[in-house]
Amino acid sequence: QITGTGIVNIALFGVDSRIDTFTGLSDSIIIASINKKTGSVKLTSFARDTQVDLEGFGIQKINAAYSKGGPELAIKTLNQNFKMNIQDYVTINMRQLINVIDVAGGVTIDITEDERISANGIMREISNKEPRIKKSGTVNLTGAQATAFCRIRHLDSDLYRMDRQKKVLEALFAKAKTLSVKKLAETVHTISPMVQTSMDNDDILKLSKVLTIDGAKIESLRFPHTNTKYQSSAATGWLIKYDLDEAADQLHKFVFDDIRPDLKQ
Repeated sequence: QITGTGIVNIALFGVDSRIDTFTGLSDSIIIASINKKTGSVKLTSFARDTQVDLEGFGIQKINAAYSKGGPELAIKTLNQNFKMNIQDYVTINMRQLINVIDVAGGVTIDITEDERISANGIMREISNKEPRIKKSGTVNLTGAQATAFCRIRHLDSDLYRMDRQKKVLEALFAKAKTLSVKKLAETVHTISPMVQTSMDNDDILKLSKVLTIDGAKIESLRFPHTNTKYQSSAATGWLIKYDLDEAADQLHKFVFDDIRPDLKQ
């Protein structure tokens, strides 16, 4: 992280626990970069199967860092492998994600017919009470529906699953940008018990107010986005291997210099 840039980087972790705990594998790993001067947000996500040298554990999937060492090791792993200096984090589990999205009044996103069918299948695991998604196209999803959408994997691949997760996060950030400062404060107060974080409410509120700056934009990027290589190991299962030094360089250019890498697929 570069000091003096006015950019705050926060690690966002989504753990696979379906009860009210914040433990387990971090199946969602995202760096939220908030520009305090412009209010713009950049969301960079990392494939959970990314191969890393995990301190104390050898070659592992990056999502193992959280389960083996909590947010401290997960943040350290991001910093070591992508040359960042992240200090703060926010963690949410699947059950609480439903509640957070519902507090926000749902999220409006575009979904395909195949995604609608897949999400409705996953809804059976999440809730028997929630209504199923009735149509594709531009729809407003409830917390349970959006969480099911985020968990779609077998339709295509985990990389597309990451894109769906980012789509929901982008919709949440976009909604936050439309709130008044008063409503934003009320929302932060309501949501704070639903997450585990290194920041207190005052820190979160100060940062949230930045989101109300006019003209602020939301951008996203994922790693890997190209040149991926899958390999299997008896110890770790499938791994995604890519050049982490190159990814770190692209990440820094994206976050600090506003330069996107060539996204040839």
